[in-house]
Amino acid sequence: MEHMPEQLAMDLPPSPEHPHVILVVEDDPGTGQLLSEFLSSEGYDVRWTSDPEEAIALVEQGVPDCVLLDVMLPPSSGYEVCRRIKAVQGLFTPVILLTGRNSVKDKLRGFEAGGDDYVVKPFINDELLIRVRSMIRIRMMEREQLRLSSELAMMVESNAQLYEKARDDAEIKAALLQELNHRVRNNLAAISGFLEMELARCDPGPAQDVLQRATARVRSMAIVHDVLAAHENQLAPFRDVAERLARTIQPFYDPHMQATTTVTGDALLLPPEQVSPLAMVLNELLTNSFRHAFLPGHTGTVEVILTEKPTTYQLVVRDSGVGLRSDQETAGRRSGQQVVRRIVGSYLKGTCEWLSDNGTVVIVEFPKPRQALPRAGQAPTSGPTREL
Repeated sequence: MEHMPEQLAMDLPPSPEHPHVILVVEDDPGTGQLLSEFLSSEGYDVRWTSDPEEAIALVEQGVPDCVLLDVMLPPSSGYEVCRRIKAVQGLFTPVILLTGRNSVKDKLRGFEAGGDDYVVKPFINDELLIRVRSMIRIRMMEREQLRLSSELAMMVESNAQLYEKARDDAEIKAALLQELNHRVRNNLAAISGFLEMELARCDPGPAQDVLQRATARVRSMAIVHDVLAAHENQLAPFRDVAERLARTIQPFYDPHMQATTTVTGDALLLPPEQVSPLAMVLNELLTNSFRHAFLPGHTGTVEVILTEKPTTYQLVVRDSGVGLRSDQETAGRRSGQQVVRRIVGSYLKGTCEWLSDNGTVVIVEFPKPRQALPRAGQAPTSGPTREL
């Protein structure tokens, strides 16, 4: 490997206080040893293996913060190893592909496999170091966003307990509601401001994508909070949430308003413990439709359909776009589906299904809370269509 002039080395950001783990997957002993020594000298904890199965096992355990992956890796190609790494659920694990090939076709193949960056051998030490640090910053931003989301969820739970304690005293409850709403709004505004500031100075690429999704999720939380606050943290009509989410998310990802968006069906009066996770699910599904369903210059429709059944609630998001892509096309880019499945299964105790039907259809169904189950002979009614 070559070394860049001293001036560029001086411009590099400092190493992190606590060393991040770099996984080098390389079957050439000379290259593996050289990468290990160089990155270790920069303060990283380097793990080196030539075994693809060992590499995937380490990713499944959440060990590496970044993976340097040789594409010429017997017995299976590095592209296939990359797909398997990207299929592992959990925190975003950046993969930098290392190869001696420099054609556009080879680079496209690497990105289609889920690779986040591409470095051609022989590479310059400091250039590689810059790319590694950039990928690790993206991973750290996602980790910070998850931490903030976790803190917000704990705060919502704490607020719910305080609401319960204050329910018997109207004056105390009113004062407490005002204080809690003020505190939550301030926290959401601080998080949103931080994310938007980072987004404004972020170049196009994986980091921008992570920040856009994080910003949209925080905005969704703010909408949910406003609706719940308006209904004093009791049963809230989810249709109001869905309409506000659609109006907020679409300009963010579809600035030319290619899609005609409608929300139809029942009001779905949901308790707070179902409103919040269902809003996060709808945020992910609408984001996916507005970002990926329609080719540039093409128009179409996005429908949100809410249905109340005797023992369950159903959310359907349907678009008239390009439909589901093949497994090869979507390898390494299914984080949205993973988030939806995790929320639906863990928090709503329901199911979700993706279908191709002149576009993409996603069906989410989950059980009603016990107190909302209808009496014998009671049937839900559907509301009119509303175009946003």
